Amino acid sequence: INHLGEIYNISEIKPPVRLSITPYVSGYLDKSTGQDATFIYNGGLDLKLGLTESFTLDATLIPDFGQVQADDQILNLTPYEVRYNEKRSFFMEGTELFDKGGIFYSRRIGATPKMYYSVYDTLKSNEIITDNPLESGMINATKLSGRTHFGLGVGVFNAMTREMFANIKDTITGESYSVRTEPFTNFNLLVLDQNLPNGSYISLVNSNVRRNAPKDDNYYTANVTATDFMLRTRNNLYSVSGVVALSQKYFDDRASEFGHSYDFRIGKTGGPFRIEYSLNAISDTYDPNDMGYLRRNNQFENEIQVSYNINRPVWKINSSRNSIQFSYAQLYSPRVFTESQIDISSVTVFRNFSNVMLRASFTPGGFNDYFEPRVDGWFFHSGKEFQTSVSYDTNRDKKLYLGTTFSYSKIWSEYDQNNYMISLDPGIRFSDRFSLSHQFSFQTKLNDLGYVDDTESGEIYFGKRNNRTIMNTLSAGYIFSADAYLTFRLRHYWSRADYTNDFFLLKANGDLDPDTPFAGNFDSNYNSFNIDLVYNWRFAPGSDISVVWKNSIYSYGSFIFNRFSDNIDYMFDSPQTNSLSVKILYYLDYQYLKKRNR
Repeated sequence: INHLGEIYNISEIKPPVRLSITPYVSGYLDKSTGQDATFIYNGGLDLKLGLTESFTLDATLIPDFGQVQADDQILNLTPYEVRYNEKRSFFMEGTELFDKGGIFYSRRIGATPKMYYSVYDTLKSNEIITDNPLESGMINATKLSGRTHFGLGVGVFNAMTREMFANIKDTITGESYSVRTEPFTNFNLLVLDQNLPNGSYISLVNSNVRRNAPKDDNYYTANVTATDFMLRTRNNLYSVSGVVALSQKYFDDRASEFGHSYDFRIGKTGGPFRIEYSLNAISDTYDPNDMGYLRRNNQFENEIQVSYNINRPVWKINSSRNSIQFSYAQLYSPRVFTESQIDISSVTVFRNFSNVMLRASFTPGGFNDYFEPRVDGWFFHSGKEFQTSVSYDTNRDKKLYLGTTFSYSKIWSEYDQNNYMISLDPGIRFSDRFSLSHQFSFQTKLNDLGYVDDTESGEIYFGKRNNRTIMNTLSAGYIFSADAYLTFRLRHYWSRADYTNDFFLLKANGDLDPDTPFAGNFDSNYNSFNIDLVYNWRFAPGSDISVVWKNSIYSYGSFIFNRFSDNIDYMFDSPQTNSLSVKILYYLDYQYLKKRNR
């Protein structure tokens, strides 16, 4: 779009009133194994209002996201939270401005209540949970965004979720009572983004999460402020950029907690040859996760990257990016070594629009992992590691295409640790109406080492395990007409962690003591199976009727299945949930209604 021309001398244009309302009604028939079928219905509306020619207000009242595609859940053996992609349309449309500063993760809104799991820990022997909603119900969400004639972008976002409860029943007396799992919560985000010459900008972002809860519930108000900037030279060859953020937690009964982070980058970022230096620091108390997402804090890393790019077609190459990167990482506090890494990568797009990606990395000093032990002050030393991967994709505009990836990594240690992964992504477009694709991946980690348990006396135990993961995803789409289409998606994810009964005591120097008398069954066999079948008919401009069938099975056990067929039989014997829903939304536009009434 930067190559398009500019039009001048346009004047006396009066923008029309921009107002539309989209009410909806929906109904769900849900049936879970061993439970009676339930029927629920919802109603609400979306509103879009043009406040000026440049500013727009979007709002949703009592939103319903029950027809959104299911998350691709996985078996998580790491100490880190899994980040899932946003799939709710309201949080995906027109949110570019709200991504400034990197402190907004929209999946926090309507997420699992904070006390959802702790309820199970407080149950008495004669009590059962009859209802415990997995998601916090949304009341409304509003976003206002636009940009002035002076290049100042303004974004305001606000959302509210209602108070959530778990219902508990006494199996002896029959009496029931409720336990709050999440209080009424308000989420707020403010963004100011000023455009500067040469594609530069500077932004100021603030997020605030306030929970309406009594003092004795240990809730707090969370606030994060960040500034994000990019300064480029007139020829766009050199730039300096950065993000600085401060997190604050305000408690009613104790002192506030503060944390900070900063990330600076400077270098030659334009032209064929490029070189860039970056410094990233995250304090051990920085926590933006009430409204943002941070995988882990307490990091201090220096990095330099040198690259050479081919931006114009040469021979059979359309474009190419080749880089080598050196990094040295430490903890922020205390400032101790964690990892140094050399990374080489190359991505080439050919004239026939196929592409190949090559990557190799090496950690010559190994890795001191201060997070896997799950206890402050302890670390696990992993040996030096080599990783390599190669990917090749054919032109996806063709009727038949194929994507492939193979990766291998090896850790030098006495435990013979090797990892392999292969994925295939074939697809075929039978016609302009019908397409079919299949994604397959197989990954195995041999003699992987990881945390299994710790004791109150400070002893931390690790175990050796063989991990195997197989994933299949089948997707299909059929277009009946310009106004009606059908989509189908089936995903099966099977992952197992098979411990070899070799357990180790973690020592203070990060090594493992093999002579450890420890026993326990920590094997994991996990399945995630989902079907999403969607029929959508646009019966009027902006108005849709959607019929969705969803089937989901999540099974977890400690018995390891070696045969794929045996695991499938076990999975389909597990409880499953079926949901059939119908949603009708009707688009009402002010200008259209005005014309009809003339």
